[in-house]
Amino acid sequence: MKNSEYWKQRQEAKFLKSEKDIIEFHNGLVKSFRRAKKSIHSVINNFYIRYADNNELTYDVAMEELNFDELKELKDELGKFKALALDSIGEFNLELENMSMRARITRYQALEMQIDAILNNLYDIDYEAYGTDKFIEIYKDQYYRTIFNIEQYKGFHSEFAQISNRAVEELINYPFSGASYSDRLWRQKDDLIFKLKDSLMDTIIKGTNPKELSEGFAHHFGNKEHEAYRLLQMENAFIVEQATLKGYSEDGIEKYEILATLDLKTSDICRRQDGKIYDVKKALTGVNSPPFHWFCRTTTIPHIQDDEAGKRIARNPITGKNYTVPAEMKYEQWYNKYVANDPKALAEEKKIKNRYSDKKQHTLYKEVLGKESPKSFVDFQELKYNDSKSWNIKQREYSTIDSINNKEWSDTYKEKIKSTYYNFRKENIELSWHGAQRFVDRNVSKNGVVRFTKEDIINIFDKRPNYIQPDGRLVNYENNIAIIRNSETNEIVSIVCRNNPKEEWRKND
Repeated sequence: MKNSEYWKQRQEAKFLKSEKDIIEFHNGLVKSFRRAKKSIHSVINNFYIRYADNNELTYDVAMEELNFDELKELKDELGKFKALALDSIGEFNLELENMSMRARITRYQALEMQIDAILNNLYDIDYEAYGTDKFIEIYKDQYYRTIFNIEQYKGFHSEFAQISNRAVEELINYPFSGASYSDRLWRQKDDLIFKLKDSLMDTIIKGTNPKELSEGFAHHFGNKEHEAYRLLQMENAFIVEQATLKGYSEDGIEKYEILATLDLKTSDICRRQDGKIYDVKKALTGVNSPPFHWFCRTTTIPHIQDDEAGKRIARNPITGKNYTVPAEMKYEQWYNKYVANDPKALAEEKKIKNRYSDKKQHTLYKEVLGKESPKSFVDFQELKYNDSKSWNIKQREYSTIDSINNKEWSDTYKEKIKSTYYNFRKENIELSWHGAQRFVDRNVSKNGVVRFTKEDIINIFDKRPNYIQPDGRLVNYENNIAIIRNSETNEIVSIVCRNNPKEEWRKND
Protein backbone atom coordinates (compact mmCIF):
# COMPACT_ATOMS: atom_id res chain seq x y z
CA MET A 1 0.00 0.00 0.00
CA LYS A 2 1.30 3.45 -0.90
CA ASN A 3 2.27 5.89 1.83
CA SER A 4 -0.59 8.28 0.96
CA GLU A 5 -3.20 5.51 0.72
CA TYR A 6 -2.20 4.12 4.13
CA TRP A 7 -2.69 7.50 5.77
CA LYS A 8 -5.89 8.37 3.95
CA GLN A 9 -7.51 5.15 5.10
CA ARG A 10 -6.27 5.50 8.68
CA GLN A 11 -7.18 9.17 9.10
CA GLU A 12 -10.58 8.86 7.45
CA ALA A 13 -11.42 5.89 9.69
CA LYS A 14 -10.26 7.83 12.74
CA PHE A 15 -12.31 10.90 11.81
CA LEU A 16 -15.42 8.83 11.06
CA LYS A 17 -15.15 7.19 14.47
CA SER A 18 -15.27 10.58 16.17
CA GLU A 19 -18.26 11.60 14.01
CA LYS A 20 -20.08 8.44 15.04
CA ASP A 21 -19.37 9.23 18.71
CA ILE A 22 -20.79 12.75 18.30
CA ILE A 23 -23.90 11.54 16.47
CA GLU A 24 -24.58 9.04 19.27
CA PHE A 25 -24.07 11.77 21.88
CA HIS A 26 -26.37 14.15 20.01
CA ASN A 27 -29.07 11.47 19.77
CA GLY A 28 -28.98 11.20 23.55
CA LEU A 29 -29.02 14.98 23.87
CA VAL A 30 -32.13 15.21 21.66
CA LYS A 31 -33.91 12.90 24.11
CA SER A 32 -32.89 15.25 26.92
CA PHE A 33 -34.24 18.25 24.97
CA ARG A 34 -37.55 16.49 24.51
CA ARG A 35 -37.78 15.53 28.18
CA ALA A 36 -37.13 19.17 29.08
CA LYS A 37 -39.83 20.35 26.66
CA LYS A 38 -42.28 17.88 28.20
CA SER A 39 -41.37 19.07 31.72
CA ILE A 40 -41.91 22.71 30.75
CA HIS A 41 -45.30 21.89 29.25
CA SER A 42 -46.19 20.10 32.48
CA VAL A 43 -45.15 23.08 34.61
CA ILE A 44 -47.19 25.48 32.43
CA ASN A 45 -50.24 23.19 32.48
CA ASN A 46 -50.07 22.98 36.28
CA PHE A 47 -49.80 26.77 36.40
CA TYR A 48 -52.99 27.13 34.36
CA ILE A 49 -54.83 24.44 36.31
CA ARG A 50 -54.01 26.29 39.52
CA TYR A 51 -54.66 29.88 38.53
CA ALA A 52 -56.74 29.95 35.32
CA ASP A 53 -60.50 29.96 34.95
CA ASN A 54 -61.50 27.57 32.15
CA ASN A 55 -57.98 27.83 30.68
CA GLU A 56 -58.28 31.62 30.61
CA LEU A 57 -55.67 33.47 32.63
CA THR A 58 -55.57 37.25 32.98
CA TYR A 59 -52.36 39.22 33.24
CA ASP A 60 -53.39 40.60 36.65
CA VAL A 61 -53.90 37.10 38.08
CA ALA A 62 -50.50 35.97 36.75
CA MET A 63 -48.83 38.98 38.38
CA GLU A 64 -50.24 38.40 41.86
CA GLU A 65 -47.57 37.76 44.48
CA LEU A 66 -47.05 34.30 45.95
CA ASN A 67 -48.31 33.78 49.47
CA PHE A 68 -46.12 32.17 52.15
CA ASP A 69 -47.23 28.59 51.36
CA GLU A 70 -46.77 29.08 47.61
CA LEU A 71 -43.30 30.51 48.14
CA LYS A 72 -42.32 27.55 50.32
CA GLU A 73 -43.69 25.20 47.66
CA LEU A 74 -41.59 27.00 45.02
CA LYS A 75 -38.41 26.65 47.09
CA ASP A 76 -39.12 22.94 47.57
CA GLU A 77 -39.72 22.49 43.84
CA LEU A 78 -36.52 24.29 42.88
CA GLY A 79 -34.71 22.29 45.55
CA LYS A 80 -35.46 19.13 43.54
CA PHE A 81 -33.63 20.60 40.55
CA LYS A 82 -30.72 21.48 42.81
CA ALA A 83 -30.58 17.93 44.20
CA LEU A 84 -30.61 16.51 40.66
CA ALA A 85 -27.77 18.79 39.58
CA LEU A 86 -25.68 18.02 42.66
CA ASP A 87 -26.19 14.28 42.22
CA SER A 88 -25.32 14.50 38.51
CA ILE A 89 -22.44 16.98 38.29
CA GLY A 90 -21.81 18.18 41.84
CA GLU A 91 -22.87 21.80 41.31
CA PHE A 92 -25.98 23.92 40.75
CA ASN A 93 -26.04 27.33 39.04
CA LEU A 94 -29.23 28.84 40.49
CA GLU A 95 -28.98 30.57 43.86
CA LEU A 96 -31.67 29.33 46.24
CA GLU A 97 -30.18 29.92 49.68
CA ASN A 98 -30.72 33.69 49.46
CA MET A 99 -34.38 33.39 48.49
CA SER A 100 -36.09 34.81 51.57
CA MET A 101 -39.44 33.44 52.66
CA ARG A 102 -40.54 37.10 52.63
CA ALA A 103 -39.41 37.64 49.04
CA ARG A 104 -41.85 39.40 46.73
CA ILE A 105 -42.23 36.96 43.83
CA THR A 106 -45.17 36.92 41.45
CA ARG A 107 -46.84 33.78 40.17
CA TYR A 108 -45.48 34.45 36.70
CA GLN A 109 -41.94 34.95 38.05
CA ALA A 110 -42.25 31.64 39.89
CA LEU A 111 -43.20 29.96 36.62
CA GLU A 112 -40.20 31.57 34.91
CA MET A 113 -37.91 30.31 37.66
CA GLN A 114 -39.13 26.74 37.19
CA ILE A 115 -38.59 26.98 33.42
CA ASP A 116 -35.11 28.42 34.10
CA ALA A 117 -34.29 25.51 36.40
CA ILE A 118 -35.40 22.92 33.82
CA LEU A 119 -33.32 24.52 31.06
CA ASN A 120 -30.35 25.12 33.38
CA ASN A 121 -30.19 21.43 34.19
CA LEU A 122 -30.58 20.53 30.51
CA TYR A 123 -27.74 22.79 29.41
CA ASP A 124 -25.58 22.36 32.54
CA ILE A 125 -25.75 18.58 32.83
CA ASP A 126 -26.72 16.95 29.55
CA TYR A 127 -25.20 19.49 27.18
CA GLU A 128 -22.14 21.13 28.76
CA ALA A 129 -20.90 18.70 31.43
CA TYR A 130 -21.56 15.46 29.56
CA GLY A 131 -20.47 17.11 26.30
CA THR A 132 -17.16 18.10 27.89
CA ASP A 133 -16.67 14.51 29.04
CA LYS A 134 -17.37 13.27 25.51
CA PHE A 135 -14.83 15.68 24.01
CA ILE A 136 -12.17 14.64 26.52
CA GLU A 137 -12.87 11.03 25.61
CA ILE A 138 -12.67 11.82 21.87
CA TYR A 139 -9.46 13.86 22.25
CA LYS A 140 -7.67 11.06 24.07
CA ASP A 141 -8.89 8.43 21.63
CA GLN A 142 -7.79 10.52 18.62
CA TYR A 143 -4.42 11.35 20.19
CA TYR A 144 -3.57 7.76 21.01
CA ARG A 145 -4.84 6.46 17.66
CA THR A 146 -2.69 9.03 15.85
CA ILE A 147 0.40 7.84 17.73
CA PHE A 148 -0.54 4.19 17.16
CA ASN A 149 -0.93 4.74 13.41
CA ILE A 150 2.45 6.48 13.20
CA GLU A 151 4.20 3.84 15.29
CA GLN A 152 2.68 0.99 13.33
CA TYR A 153 3.79 2.68 10.12
CA LYS A 154 7.34 3.27 11.39
CA GLY A 155 7.57 -0.08 13.14
CA PHE A 156 8.84 1.10 16.52
CA HIS A 157 7.50 2.62 19.73
CA SER A 158 8.76 5.90 21.23
CA GLU A 159 7.94 7.36 24.62
CA PHE A 160 5.12 9.92 24.51
CA ALA A 161 3.31 12.20 26.94
CA GLN A 162 0.08 11.13 28.60
CA ILE A 163 -2.81 13.55 28.22
CA SER A 164 -4.22 15.42 31.21
CA ASN A 165 -7.92 16.21 31.44
CA ARG A 166 -7.01 19.77 32.41
CA ALA A 167 -5.17 20.34 29.11
CA VAL A 168 -8.16 19.10 27.10
CA GLU A 169 -10.61 21.24 29.09
CA GLU A 170 -8.46 24.28 28.34
CA LEU A 171 -8.76 23.43 24.64
CA ILE A 172 -12.54 23.02 24.94
CA ASN A 173 -12.70 26.45 26.56
CA TYR A 174 -10.52 27.99 23.86
CA PRO A 175 -12.56 30.33 21.59
CA PHE A 176 -11.03 29.08 18.33
CA SER A 177 -13.95 30.44 16.26
CA GLY A 178 -14.71 33.54 18.32
CA ALA A 179 -16.41 31.89 21.31
CA SER A 180 -15.84 28.82 23.46
CA TYR A 181 -18.03 25.72 23.54
CA SER A 182 -19.51 26.84 26.87
CA ASP A 183 -20.17 30.39 25.69
CA ARG A 184 -21.95 29.20 22.55
CA LEU A 185 -24.22 26.70 24.26
CA TRP A 186 -25.24 29.20 26.96
CA ARG A 187 -26.07 31.73 24.25
CA GLN A 188 -28.30 29.04 22.76
CA LYS A 189 -29.94 28.52 26.14
CA ASP A 190 -30.51 32.25 26.69
CA ASP A 191 -32.04 32.57 23.23
CA LEU A 192 -34.31 29.57 23.83
CA ILE A 193 -35.56 30.80 27.19
CA PHE A 194 -36.19 34.28 25.75
CA LYS A 195 -38.33 32.83 22.97
CA LEU A 196 -40.23 30.48 25.31
CA LYS A 197 -40.98 33.28 27.77
CA ASP A 198 -41.95 35.62 24.95
CA SER A 199 -44.44 33.06 23.63
CA LEU A 200 -45.75 32.40 27.13
CA MET A 201 -46.25 36.08 27.97
CA ASP A 202 -47.96 36.62 24.60
CA THR A 203 -50.38 33.79 25.43
CA ILE A 204 -51.17 35.27 28.86
CA ILE A 205 -51.68 38.80 27.52
CA LYS A 206 -53.95 37.60 24.70
CA GLY A 207 -55.76 35.17 26.99
CA THR A 208 -55.41 32.32 24.48
CA ASN A 209 -55.45 28.60 25.26
CA PRO A 210 -52.05 27.35 26.50
CA LYS A 211 -52.34 24.34 24.16
CA GLU A 212 -51.49 26.74 21.35
CA LEU A 213 -47.98 26.97 22.81
CA SER A 214 -47.16 23.39 21.76
CA GLU A 215 -46.45 24.11 18.11
CA GLY A 216 -44.28 27.14 18.85
CA PHE A 217 -42.36 25.33 21.59
CA ALA A 218 -41.76 22.35 19.28
CA HIS A 219 -40.34 24.75 16.68
CA HIS A 220 -38.05 26.51 19.17
CA PHE A 221 -36.76 23.25 20.65
CA GLY A 222 -36.26 21.76 17.18
CA ASN A 223 -34.11 24.73 16.19
CA LYS A 224 -31.98 24.33 19.32
CA GLU A 225 -31.54 20.60 18.68
CA HIS A 226 -30.14 21.47 15.23
CA GLU A 227 -27.94 24.24 16.67
CA ALA A 228 -26.60 21.75 19.20
CA TYR A 229 -25.69 19.31 16.43
CA ARG A 230 -23.97 22.12 14.51
CA LEU A 231 -21.95 23.17 17.57
CA LEU A 232 -21.04 19.60 18.51
CA GLN A 233 -19.81 18.86 14.99
CA MET A 234 -17.69 22.02 14.88
CA GLU A 235 -16.20 21.43 18.32
CA ASN A 236 -15.54 17.79 17.44
CA ALA A 237 -13.66 18.77 14.27
CA PHE A 238 -11.50 21.16 16.32
CA ILE A 239 -10.82 18.62 19.08
CA VAL A 240 -9.96 15.87 16.57
CA GLU A 241 -7.43 18.04 14.76
CA GLN A 242 -5.87 19.36 17.97
CA ALA A 243 -5.42 15.79 19.20
CA THR A 244 -3.99 14.76 15.83
CA LEU A 245 -1.50 17.66 15.80
CA LYS A 246 -0.46 16.80 19.35
CA GLY A 247 0.12 13.21 18.22
CA TYR A 248 2.25 14.41 15.30
CA SER A 249 4.32 16.59 17.60
CA GLU A 250 4.85 13.81 20.15
CA ASP A 251 6.01 11.35 17.49
CA GLY A 252 8.37 13.74 15.75
CA ILE A 253 6.26 14.46 12.66
CA GLU A 254 7.27 17.93 11.44
CA LYS A 255 4.84 18.46 8.54
CA TYR A 256 1.26 17.55 7.74
CA GLU A 257 -0.85 17.49 4.59
CA ILE A 258 -4.45 18.68 4.26
CA LEU A 259 -6.83 15.86 3.34
CA ALA A 260 -10.25 17.04 2.14
CA THR A 261 -13.24 14.80 1.47
CA LEU A 262 -13.66 15.52 -2.23
CA ASP A 263 -17.26 15.27 -3.38
CA LEU A 264 -20.05 17.60 -4.46
CA LYS A 265 -20.46 18.86 -0.87
CA THR A 266 -16.82 19.91 -0.49
CA SER A 267 -16.46 23.66 0.11
CA ASP A 268 -14.29 25.87 -2.08
CA ILE A 269 -11.89 26.60 0.78
CA CYS A 270 -11.36 22.88 1.48
CA ARG A 271 -10.84 22.18 -2.24
CA ARG A 272 -8.16 24.87 -2.33
CA GLN A 273 -6.50 23.55 0.83
CA ASP A 274 -6.51 19.88 -0.24
CA GLY A 275 -2.97 18.52 -0.61
CA LYS A 276 -1.23 21.57 0.85
CA ILE A 277 1.62 20.89 3.26
CA TYR A 278 2.26 22.88 6.45
CA ASP A 279 4.61 22.84 9.45
CA VAL A 280 3.11 21.22 12.55
CA LYS A 281 4.53 24.00 14.73
CA LYS A 282 2.80 26.66 12.62
CA ALA A 283 -0.67 25.07 12.57
CA LEU A 284 -3.44 27.64 13.03
CA THR A 285 -7.09 26.59 13.16
CA GLY A 286 -9.17 27.97 10.31
CA VAL A 287 -6.10 29.27 8.47
CA ASN A 288 -3.98 26.23 7.65
CA SER A 289 -5.55 23.59 9.89
CA PRO A 290 -9.14 22.25 10.03
CA PRO A 291 -11.89 23.00 10.72
CA PHE A 292 -12.14 25.72 8.09
CA HIS A 293 -15.91 26.23 8.44
CA TRP A 294 -19.07 24.81 10.04
CA PHE A 295 -19.62 21.10 9.25
CA CYS A 296 -16.05 20.86 7.94
CA ARG A 297 -15.06 17.26 7.05
CA THR A 298 -11.45 18.02 6.19
CA THR A 299 -8.68 16.36 8.21
CA THR A 300 -4.90 15.98 7.93
CA ILE A 301 -2.32 13.24 7.35
CA PRO A 302 1.35 13.24 8.37
CA HIS A 303 3.71 14.24 5.58
CA ILE A 304 6.50 11.64 5.46
CA GLN A 305 9.03 11.73 2.62
CA ASP A 306 9.37 8.58 0.50
CA ASP A 307 12.94 7.97 1.65
CA GLU A 308 11.75 8.20 5.26
CA ALA A 309 8.88 5.84 4.58
CA GLY A 310 11.23 3.12 3.34
CA LYS A 311 13.13 3.00 6.62
CA ARG A 312 11.38 0.75 9.13
CA ILE A 313 13.41 1.43 12.24
CA ALA A 314 13.33 -1.46 14.69
CA ARG A 315 15.04 0.34 17.55
CA ASN A 316 13.87 3.28 19.64
CA PRO A 317 16.39 6.03 18.86
CA ILE A 318 15.88 7.67 22.26
CA THR A 319 16.24 4.71 24.64
CA GLY A 320 18.12 2.34 22.34
CA LYS A 321 15.66 -0.44 23.20
CA ASN A 322 13.59 -2.46 20.78
CA TYR A 323 9.87 -1.64 20.89
CA THR A 324 8.43 -3.20 17.79
CA VAL A 325 4.94 -2.31 16.60
CA PRO A 326 4.05 -5.07 14.11
CA ALA A 327 1.74 -4.34 11.21
CA GLU A 328 -0.77 -6.89 12.50
CA MET A 329 -0.88 -5.36 15.99
CA LYS A 330 -4.39 -4.13 16.89
CA TYR A 331 -5.00 -0.71 18.42
CA GLU A 332 -6.51 -2.26 21.56
CA GLN A 333 -3.36 -4.35 22.09
CA TRP A 334 -1.14 -1.30 21.62
CA TYR A 335 -3.31 0.81 23.95
CA ASN A 336 -3.26 -1.81 26.72
CA LYS A 337 0.51 -2.16 26.43
CA TYR A 338 1.59 1.46 26.24
CA VAL A 339 -1.24 3.55 27.72
CA ALA A 340 -3.66 1.67 29.99
CA ASN A 341 -1.07 0.68 32.62
CA ASP A 342 0.67 4.04 32.81
CA PRO A 343 0.10 5.57 36.31
CA LYS A 344 -0.50 9.07 34.89
CA ALA A 345 -3.00 7.74 32.36
CA LEU A 346 -4.79 5.77 35.09
CA ALA A 347 -4.98 8.89 37.28
CA GLU A 348 -6.48 10.91 34.42
CA GLU A 349 -8.97 8.13 33.74
CA LYS A 350 -10.06 8.20 37.39
CA LYS A 351 -10.50 11.98 37.18
CA ILE A 352 -12.98 11.57 34.36
CA LYS A 353 -14.72 8.51 35.80
CA ASN A 354 -15.21 10.18 39.20
CA ARG A 355 -15.65 13.74 37.90
CA TYR A 356 -19.15 14.35 39.26
CA SER A 357 -18.82 12.49 42.55
CA ASP A 358 -15.57 14.42 43.04
CA LYS A 359 -17.38 17.72 42.39
CA LYS A 360 -19.88 16.84 45.13
CA GLN A 361 -16.98 15.98 47.42
CA HIS A 362 -15.16 19.21 46.56
CA THR A 363 -18.33 21.18 47.36
CA LEU A 364 -18.48 19.51 50.79
CA TYR A 365 -14.80 20.21 51.42
CA LYS A 366 -15.32 23.89 50.58
CA GLU A 367 -18.33 24.08 52.91
CA VAL A 368 -16.43 22.49 55.81
CA LEU A 369 -12.85 23.68 55.28
CA GLY A 370 -13.49 27.07 53.68
CA LYS A 371 -10.21 28.69 52.60
CA GLU A 372 -8.30 25.56 53.64
CA SER A 373 -9.99 23.57 50.87
CA PRO A 374 -8.26 23.23 47.47
CA LYS A 375 -9.29 26.41 45.66
CA SER A 376 -10.26 24.95 42.29
CA PHE A 377 -11.80 21.64 41.28
CA VAL A 378 -8.71 20.95 39.16
CA ASP A 379 -6.49 21.42 42.23
CA PHE A 380 -8.81 19.15 44.22
CA GLN A 381 -8.54 16.28 41.72
CA GLU A 382 -4.80 16.80 41.30
CA LEU A 383 -4.38 16.43 45.07
CA LYS A 384 -6.68 13.42 45.26
CA TYR A 385 -5.14 11.38 42.45
CA ASN A 386 -1.51 12.53 42.25
CA ASP A 387 -0.46 13.25 45.84
CA SER A 388 -1.67 10.41 48.05
CA LYS A 389 0.20 11.56 51.17
CA SER A 390 -1.23 15.09 51.11
CA TRP A 391 -4.67 13.73 50.17
CA ASN A 392 -4.71 11.45 53.22
CA ILE A 393 -3.86 14.44 55.41
CA LYS A 394 -6.59 16.54 53.78
CA GLN A 395 -9.14 13.75 54.35
CA ARG A 396 -8.25 13.62 58.04
CA GLU A 397 -8.44 17.41 58.22
CA TYR A 398 -11.94 17.32 56.72
CA SER A 399 -13.03 14.62 59.17
CA THR A 400 -11.59 16.53 62.14
CA ILE A 401 -13.10 19.92 61.27
CA ASP A 402 -16.44 18.33 60.35
CA SER A 403 -16.50 16.55 63.74
CA ILE A 404 -15.80 19.83 65.54
CA ASN A 405 -18.54 21.62 63.59
CA ASN A 406 -21.07 18.97 64.58
CA LYS A 407 -20.34 19.11 68.31
CA GLU A 408 -22.86 20.77 70.61
CA TRP A 409 -20.38 23.45 71.60
CA SER A 410 -20.57 27.21 71.41
CA ASP A 411 -19.30 28.82 68.21
CA THR A 412 -16.53 30.54 70.18
CA TYR A 413 -15.32 27.25 71.64
CA LYS A 414 -15.45 25.53 68.25
CA GLU A 415 -13.32 28.28 66.72
CA LYS A 416 -10.83 27.92 69.57
CA ILE A 417 -10.52 24.17 68.92
CA LYS A 418 -10.13 24.69 65.16
CA SER A 419 -7.56 27.44 65.70
CA THR A 420 -5.55 25.05 67.88
CA TYR A 421 -5.73 22.38 65.20
CA TYR A 422 -4.40 24.72 62.49
CA ASN A 423 -1.70 26.19 64.76
CA PHE A 424 -0.25 22.71 65.13
CA ARG A 425 -0.72 21.95 61.43
CA LYS A 426 1.68 24.82 60.71
CA GLU A 427 4.26 22.75 62.59
CA ASN A 428 3.40 19.64 60.53
CA ILE A 429 1.64 18.09 63.50
CA GLU A 430 -1.89 16.71 63.18
CA LEU A 431 -4.39 16.58 66.02
CA SER A 432 -7.68 14.73 66.12
CA TRP A 433 -10.65 16.77 67.35
CA HIS A 434 -10.18 15.11 70.76
CA GLY A 435 -6.47 15.90 70.77
CA ALA A 436 -7.17 19.56 69.99
CA GLN A 437 -9.83 19.70 72.70
CA ARG A 438 -7.45 18.15 75.22
CA PHE A 439 -4.85 20.81 74.50
CA VAL A 440 -7.39 23.62 74.97
CA ASP A 441 -8.92 22.13 78.13
CA ARG A 442 -5.78 20.80 79.84
CA ASN A 443 -2.91 23.21 79.09
CA VAL A 444 -3.95 25.49 81.96
CA SER A 445 -5.17 24.18 85.34
CA LYS A 446 -8.28 25.45 87.11
CA ASN A 447 -5.97 27.53 89.29
CA GLY A 448 -4.50 29.25 86.25
CA VAL A 449 -1.21 27.34 86.32
CA VAL A 450 0.24 26.60 82.86
CA ARG A 451 0.72 22.83 82.61
CA PHE A 452 2.21 22.76 79.12
CA THR A 453 2.63 25.01 76.12
CA LYS A 454 2.49 24.46 72.38
CA GLU A 455 6.32 24.43 72.37
CA ASP A 456 6.34 21.70 75.06
CA ILE A 457 4.08 19.51 72.91
CA ILE A 458 6.20 20.11 69.79
CA ASN A 459 9.45 19.26 71.61
CA ILE A 460 8.04 16.05 73.07
CA PHE A 461 6.32 15.06 69.81
CA ASP A 462 9.57 15.35 67.84
CA LYS A 463 11.14 12.58 69.93
CA ARG A 464 10.73 8.85 69.44
CA PRO A 465 7.69 7.44 71.33
CA ASN A 466 8.94 5.68 74.47
CA TYR A 467 5.80 3.71 75.37
CA ILE A 468 3.06 1.71 73.63
CA GLN A 469 -0.53 1.35 74.88
CA PRO A 470 -2.30 -2.05 74.84
CA ASP A 471 -4.41 -0.78 71.90
CA GLY A 472 -1.23 -0.14 69.87
CA ARG A 473 -1.24 3.63 70.21
CA LEU A 474 2.15 5.25 70.72
CA VAL A 475 2.99 7.37 73.76
CA ASN A 476 5.54 10.14 74.21
CA TYR A 477 5.94 10.56 77.97
CA GLU A 478 8.16 13.30 79.38
CA ASN A 479 8.02 15.79 82.27
CA ASN A 480 4.66 14.39 83.45
CA ILE A 481 3.11 15.00 80.01
CA ALA A 482 1.83 12.09 77.91
CA ILE A 483 1.10 12.57 74.22
CA ILE A 484 -0.98 9.73 72.77
CA ARG A 485 -0.45 9.19 69.03
CA ASN A 486 -2.29 7.14 66.41
CA SER A 487 0.27 4.54 65.31
CA GLU A 488 -0.88 4.65 61.66
CA THR A 489 -1.56 8.35 61.01
CA ASN A 490 0.70 9.82 63.73
CA GLU A 491 -2.12 12.16 64.83
CA ILE A 492 -2.13 13.35 68.43
CA VAL A 493 -5.36 11.85 69.75
CA SER A 494 -4.98 12.88 73.39
CA ILE A 495 -2.78 14.82 75.81
CA VAL A 496 -2.69 13.76 79.46
CA CYS A 497 -0.87 15.08 82.53
CA ARG A 498 0.19 12.33 84.96
CA ASN A 499 2.94 11.84 87.55
CA ASN A 500 3.94 8.38 86.33
CA PRO A 501 3.54 6.23 83.22
CA LYS A 502 0.56 3.88 83.28
CA GLU A 503 1.36 0.35 84.43
CA GLU A 504 -0.31 -1.07 81.30
CA TRP A 505 2.04 0.82 79.02
CA ARG A 506 4.99 -1.19 77.77
CA LYS A 507 8.32 0.35 76.93
CA ASN A 508 9.04 0.95 73.26
CA ASP A 509 12.62 -0.29 73.23
